[in-house]
Amino acid sequence: MHGTAGIGGGLLEGREAASTRLSASIMCADFRSLPAQLTALQRAGIRAAHLDFGDGRFVPNLPLGLEVFAQLPPRTAWSRECHLMIEEPLRLVPLFAPHADLVTFHVEATGDPRECIAAIRQHGASVGLGMNPSTPPERVAPLLSEVDRLLVMTVEPGFPGAPFVPEVVEKIGQLATLRDHLNPTLAIEVDGGINMHTVPALVGAGADRFVGGSSGLFIGGDLEQSARALISCIECAAREGAA
Repeated sequence: MHGTAGIGGGLLEGREAASTRLSASIMCADFRSLPAQLTALQRAGIRAAHLDFGDGRFVPNLPLGLEVFAQLPPRTAWSRECHLMIEEPLRLVPLFAPHADLVTFHVEATGDPRECIAAIRQHGASVGLGMNPSTPPERVAPLLSEVDRLLVMTVEPGFPGAPFVPEVVEKIGQLATLRDHLNPTLAIEVDGGINMHTVPALVGAGADRFVGGSSGLFIGGDLEQSARALISCIECAAREGAA
């Protein structure tokens, strides 16, 4: 078990709000009522939008388009995390980075990840590195000291509601150990199957950020209540991990 630490290196130092560690997966939202849903999320304390972009190649679907940026609140109110599920992401960094606070690309999608890292930073955004459930920790280890966030997929990317891959929990523990040695300020974020059943094990393994989607956030009914319940679950798991 990895204890709680500061931003990046473990979850929730002191009384830091769990809501700041939960991003909303916008592709799971109801775009017919997106402003009302964003307001409900903001009332619960969530102010980070996770934006999934595909190319029909790295993932076979096209989750969101560039028009989504015009539908979001100002960046002063909400942070924007662009998740590029795109082959050869370097060519599209100039298209997304100017709109984003964080740009995440997949290690499996490029032959030169350091070139992508440099391009994202050149455009003024923070850098995230994504990895699929089957990708071993050794594949990302050489890059952990050079990025701000590691996005670990616990489902196959691109599809809301895909089944959670439980074997990834052990891998997150291995990644947390690497993080502690190589880049203690690195945030480990988990995307896929995030709900009140999976969060405790993920927190215990060393995850400190989460993407809420169709499994535990956009589940129908009162969205604000769902958000508050998931935030409370993260807080409880962090307290138990620190005990």
